[in-house]
Amino acid sequence: MDEVFIVSTARTPIGRFGGALKEFSPADLGAHVMRAALDRAGIEGKDLDLYIMGNILRAGHGQLVPRQAAVKAGIPQEVDGYAVDMVCSSGMMSVMNAATAIKAGEADLILSGGIESMSQAGFFLSHKARWGYRLLMGAPEQLRDTLLHDGLTDPIAEGVMGALTERLVIEWEISRKKLDEVAYYSHKRAAEATHRGFFRKEIEPMEVNTPKETISLDYDEGIREDTSLKSLAKLPPAFNKDGMLTVGNSSQISDGAAALILASEQVLFSKLLGIEFDRLNVNGGSIALGHPIGCTGARIIVTLLNALAERGEKTGVATLCHGTGGATAIAIEKL
Repeated sequence: MDEVFIVSTARTPIGRFGGALKEFSPADLGAHVMRAALDRAGIEGKDLDLYIMGNILRAGHGQLVPRQAAVKAGIPQEVDGYAVDMVCSSGMMSVMNAATAIKAGEADLILSGGIESMSQAGFFLSHKARWGYRLLMGAPEQLRDTLLHDGLTDPIAEGVMGALTERLVIEWEISRKKLDEVAYYSHKRAAEATHRGFFRKEIEPMEVNTPKETISLDYDEGIREDTSLKSLAKLPPAFNKDGMLTVGNSSQISDGAAALILASEQVLFSKLLGIEFDRLNVNGGSIALGHPIGCTGARIIVTLLNALAERGEKTGVATLCHGTGGATAIAIEKL
């Protein structure tokens, strides 16, 4: 099993909700750190085997945001990648997936990380709008916020994350004073770290156009150096009328991206395979069977396994292209 090494890292400054980075799409943010991570490692995009990026708020941003970012970063389209959505763990899981792929010997060099523009989360109407409304009397159809609906609401526990956290605050008997202290020290320590230049190594500055001038943003916007326990204590509850959580002691809504390059100790080689047409889609393909986009990749594997059994074959390859111009393939051996 191959060892995995982190070769380089980079991140954007973290922008406030509606702040300096609000005009940067998630693909823009991702491209910025992808380029930076490659430059810091001294390698080119063509050297990558794969990229994996966490991303949650995709609605309205088009297909496969990480691939959009990769193309903007100058990574050749022959190098493919995918998005991971494990809510707040998405960026970490992308790194874990990259490490797993390298340990399994499936790749040698992978760019991983996470992308999110919460400022550019849009609004949507439900599926009812597609098929037309007969009457809205008594049940008006309202715009929904993808930021809240897809990013900050738990559909299992049925509630906004902040309101659900209030339950834990009560269960664990955590005081408002203790919550405010955590917030105070968070800002205090972050401000001190910024002043001593701690974040300079990890932040790749971004050129931001303001009404007056173009600035190089090289710091995290959300740090409030003037935060005090007194000012925090004055803030009203944000989620429940008698709750403990406020805008001051809760996580901020922000924009940003981060990337890491993971590598193994090997260099892999590959070759193109020539395959006769009569060995492709021996039982028909998606033109005939249909293409439910999220399902087709798994469907092809199922069809391949069935075809191997029918023909008495042992090995086969399931493959398909996907939106944005990439492709995936998996080799199957029947025992």
